[in-house]
Amino acid sequence: MSMQLGSDGTVARKHFKRVTVPNDESLYLSNAVKPFDFKDDEKGEPKLSSRYKDRNIELLEEGLVAVGHKGWSTVFASPCSRSGKWYYEVVLVESRKELNFIGNNARDGTSVKGHVRVGYACRYQAYSIPAGSGDFGYVISDSDGTIINGGIRRPYACKFGIGDVIGCYISLEDTDIMLDDPRKDIRLLEHLHNGILCDPNDPPTRIESPGSYVAFSINGVMQAKCQLRVWEGEYHPAISLYMGATIRINFGPTFRYPPPEEYKPCCLMGRPMIP
Repeated sequence: MSMQLGSDGTVARKHFKRVTVPNDESLYLSNAVKPFDFKDDEKGEPKLSSRYKDRNIELLEEGLVAVGHKGWSTVFASPCSRSGKWYYEVVLVESRKELNFIGNNARDGTSVKGHVRVGYACRYQAYSIPAGSGDFGYVISDSDGTIINGGIRRPYACKFGIGDVIGCYISLEDTDIMLDDPRKDIRLLEHLHNGILCDPNDPPTRIESPGSYVAFSINGVMQAKCQLRVWEGEYHPAISLYMGATIRINFGPTFRYPPPEEYKPCCLMGRPMIP
């Protein structure tokens, strides 16, 4: 028996078994790393994932509403894709008022303002930091409309707030590049248990995906394509929340502001190759 920390920080007891991988290396893999399924939704419908999230994010309404508690934290949607043109919407809703942490007290007027970042990212980061902090995340910020990638803000659009609908576009070119399988490295076992595909401090080598891009719309007004290089990877819809910020996500197929026909709704995205 071996002791492992679960994604919620609690200790879980897991059995381990030895397996052989194609390059004849041996390693221990936990039977907790099972084939991915939408275990919380019998219909298999996409949603914000209870696995790919920080514990300070609360999911409501069958994984379609997310509430952030305390500082920045991130949740990924359950589906993802390596290729194709995709779209989903997020609407910002009224921030939750009753948050129990030092420095926030609505009764005496010291409540803090929530913030949101939405976009796409690969599971190459910790969920306790905002998407866009690393090279494999592309998000738009509500506070100033900037695009954030690699921890750098770039001017893009105007700021937005409660009631606004943000459309999130990604176009990923077809590829025959094989991504590294992190299950071959025993040192990554702890991260795999938490739904992360690498050591967040040592992400995979960047391989550019020529022709791929990310873009956003605000209340149906399409903004320009982000002038950023997109790297090869499986991209999930990604939401980062700060201090009580709350969003509702819509994977489609019916949207408030439908995208051009070539974009598919994210409800048609597939499952991750690695859970």
